[in-house]
Amino acid sequence: MAGALAQGDPRERIIIALDDMTWEEAGALLEEVGPHVGMAKANAMADRPGWDFAVAVADQYGMGLMADGKYHDTDRTMESHLNEATLSGAQLITAHAANKPEALVAAIRGRNAGRAILAESANGELDPGIGRILGITVLTSYDDDDSRLEFGMPVLEKVMQLARRAARVGLDGVVCSVHELDALEATEATRGLLKVTPGIILPGKQAGSGQKRVATAGEAINRGADFIVVGSAITQAPSPAEAAQQILQDVTDALRR
Repeated sequence: MAGALAQGDPRERIIIALDDMTWEEAGALLEEVGPHVGMAKANAMADRPGWDFAVAVADQYGMGLMADGKYHDTDRTMESHLNEATLSGAQLITAHAANKPEALVAAIRGRNAGRAILAESANGELDPGIGRILGITVLTSYDDDDSRLEFGMPVLEKVMQLARRAARVGLDGVVCSVHELDALEATEATRGLLKVTPGIILPGKQAGSGQKRVATAGEAINRGADFIVVGSAITQAPSPAEAAQQILQDVTDALRR
């Protein structure tokens, strides 16, 4: 199980996305950027060879793990998914906030059962950060036109609708873009949610990987993001280590303001 950084370390705010990589590639990337980030995010890679190595590398740098399953299923299956993901030791786990409320409640039930098993094996000393469930709202690859076509409403309206559902059923947080953070913070029902923001770009750079609602790391932190998820801004950079260091500096500067 991955370790944790010291509380207040700016690195703990930064999650590196390992999407579309083999575990060998992911392990090599973590070796390079590990000193500059706090958590690694994986989607459907847990069953590939090298999981143990990736966890070991994360441990080496005190990094956490985010299980980005984006789960969306029946009540029973959601309970099973979240139980399994929690037992992996992941600190953050994603599920679509568009699930039925009953399915989200089942997900929490599965998470709690997983936490209980982990706590028993750890003599009751379980990290309370394990298994926090994040509701996916509207992907950062959507703009207002995409959102109206799919949901019949603009992005912000849909994000707030889903965030209220996440808060109502008891999820720990949401995943959204920087552009919805102000509204989430201004709304009493959603203010207390953890806010995880993907779509992060380097200052002066264009969005990549189909992202449409983007921002710099510093802007996201300044506007209330608890965590940022960084993908191609680091993984596709000529020097991932230098890009990760730049992101870390941006976060550090924002936290000092």
